[in-house]
Amino acid sequence: MGVSVSNCSHGDYVHNTTTKVVTVCLKGQPTYSAVNTIVVKAQRCTVNCTNSSSRLWSTSSGWKSGRVPQAGDNVTIPSGDVVVLDIDPPQLLYILVQGRLIFDQNSNRVLQASYIEVRGGSFEIGSPSEPFSYTAVIQFMEPAVGSELLLE
Repeated sequence: MGVSVSNCSHGDYVHNTTTKVVTVCLKGQPTYSAVNTIVVKAQRCTVNCTNSSSRLWSTSSGWKSGRVPQAGDNVTIPSGDVVVLDIDPPQLLYILVQGRLIFDQNSNRVLQASYIEVRGGSFEIGSPSEPFSYTAVIQFMEPAVGSELLLE
């Protein structure tokens, strides 16, 4: 059985060589080990994360396509954009973060993608002074056959 929101501890990870899925769990106050450490640089939004300069992932009007990202999509968060991940999106192919992607501090979150690239932006899940008090599960999934990766 793999790591899930209900049974994981901070730092747990599982690599399923059959499905080629890597699952990483980030939960509560971090504890670190010198062995098998996965480093995730995290920051908590220090201002109201839903102010006018940010938007919710679930708001379709905030996306260039005019719809919330669907399964298998390539997603870009442009420089200057602040997106609060307030839902568990379907499995995505590629997420490029040039702005800020902030995990909502009000519930458990699961993010599934084949590739996540942070290029000049930030991927934020709590901070040492204000740890993420729920569970964040990040799964790196094998791309579907025929998936088209569009790099920007």
